This record gives sequence, structure tokens and C-alpha cells, in this order.
Amino acid sequence: MSSRPIAVALAAIATAGIATSAVAAYPSHSHSTKSSACASVGESSAMHRNSVSQVPSSSCWANNVHLGGLLTVDWEDKDVTKSLGASNVALFLDADVTSDLSLHLNYDLSAPSLTEAYADYAISDNFSFSAGSMFTPFGHYSDIYQLLPGKSQSLIQDANNIMGFTYAQGSMSASVFANEDAKSYGLDLAQNGSFSDYSYHAGFSMVNKAADFLNTAATGKAYDMNVTVASGQFSLALAHTIISSADDDKNTDVSLGYSFDSAGYGSKLSLDLASGTLGALTAANGFNDSEMGLTYEVALNKYASVSAKYFKTKDFSTTEEDKIAFRIRATF
Repeated sequence: MSSRPIAVALAAIATAGIATSAVAAYPSHSHSTKSSACASVGESSAMHRNSVSQVPSSSCWANNVHLGGLLTVDWEDKDVTKSLGASNVALFLDADVTSDLSLHLNYDLSAPSLTEAYADYAISDNFSFSAGSMFTPFGHYSDIYQLLPGKSQSLIQDANNIMGFTYAQGSMSASVFANEDAKSYGLDLAQNGSFSDYSYHAGFSMVNKAADFLNTAATGKAYDMNVTVASGQFSLALAHTIISSADDDKNTDVSLGYSFDSAGYGSKLSLDLASGTLGALTAANGFNDSEMGLTYEVALNKYASVSAKYFKTKDFSTTEEDKIAFRIRATF
């Protein structure tokens, strides 16, 4: 829902304004859909507003090609079952092939496969076209590779073959997209702005067939409405997701963020709360009725960050689960 032409540089969370909450913590994305030959790879269209953007760099070449990666290690305690291991190891490549064409690749090493492979083409200063295997532009998340994502964000953790157009003008952006056979479609709208000492983001997403775009078996329409308000070091984000079915599945997410300086490093502390009934139709995907997450992230420099998260869930059968995860991220 905020802007993003598709060439997003994924591991860029190491920038000063870290945003790690489940719902967006008002990340600053560019609205331009047409970049210069040396523009940051992270400046992308609204169709990829679900990715971290903006990887600063001092040279033209470094701005045109970025390599990145992440390693996540987590500990899980579910009833009598305990486990420790690497849950996510991935490599990323973002490249500006020309001033108008950019590419993004995401290779999952933990379960060897090419997760994402898509291209963005800037038709004009306001219009861009995107196509390939990508995460559905549904909802608004500051980090598509969220450390231990909640049930709402888990809906978009599987990439789909998508093509679509994005229009961006000033602080507004709109995307329309379809799946590979063009029989299912979606819409994504976003508006950023400010008033007094506050900045805000408001967004709306819709897909006509949830099962064709989201990690769910539900075949009805799906909607997501969200708003984020930030002032100084604090941010508050609210989101509500609905999947139409015989018994509508709903989920509400609340995220509080506090950014501060820790021993000379940019840091952020986020508290994420969620409650809903998404698990009723998608229990097999591991969704739960209530969640609480506490995340601490430190930007070591503009290219690397480390983070830790405690995540507690309780599903409709009263089963409780605790997880602790650590992540290292880097971009070059």
C-alpha cells in the first residue's frame, strides 16, 4: 500500500528508520515509478509495497545491483515438543538492467527453490508494469520477510504468478493485478500524508478469489484495510482482514513501534498483537486465534541488521506455542 515499483532491495531493513512490525510502521518508500540509471534499487512501485525498500549506496554500480541474504534461527516450544534450527536461509538479487527495467530474485536455501522472480518496467513517470512470481500485494507490511510472521501476514507468504499495472502520483498509488490466466484479479490502493507533527499511511486491498492469491483454501473475496500513524519516535498501526465465506474469517492486527538510538545504533522495539478467526478455515496452515509478538531490531550499519523476536500464540483449541527467533540480514 505504500509505493513501490517492483525492484525492491529486500534486505534493506538496515536503514535508519527500521520498520519491523507485522502491520506497517510507516516505511518511507518512493512513489516514482521511473528511476534514473543510478537510482536506488529499492525505489519501487506500489505493487511491491509489501517489501522493504531503499538500500543507500555511494556508487552508481552499487545502486544498480544488490546482493543480499538473511539467516533465521528459532527455538520453538509447543506443548511437549521443543525444537531448534534454521528456519529461513535466503539469498536475494536486485538489479536495474536499464533505467526503466529492474529485476528481483529470491532464492530459498532452506528448501532449495526460486521463491520470487519478477520484473518491473517503468512505462512512464507515473505508470509501471510488473510481472512474474511475487508475493501478492495484499495488506501492508513493513517487511515481507517478517521474523515469525503472524497469521494475517502468513496469508501472503507463498509467491504467485502475477502481472499488473501501478499508477503513482504524489502521495497516492493504485495497483490492479491478475493471476497468470487472468481469471482472478485484485486491487491495491494507498495514500500517504502528514498533518501537524504526524505522518500517516492508509490502504485498502481486495482480491476476488482468496485461494488464487493467498495462503488459504477459502474461495471467497478477501479484503484488507489498514492505517498507520507515526509521530517522532512512535508509531501505531491498525489492520483488519476479512475473507468472505459461509462464516466470514476475520483478523485484527495492532502494532506499536518505538524507534531509538542504542549505543550509537538505530534500533526499534515493536509490540504486535492479533486476534481473529482466520484459523477456522485454515488451521492446516498453522494460523491461530490470538498472537503476541515482541521484536527488537538493531541496524548495525546501512547494510546489515540483527533482530530478535519472542512470539506467543494460542489457537482455538487452547493449544499454546512459544517461539524465540534471531535473524541476521545483510545487503551489498
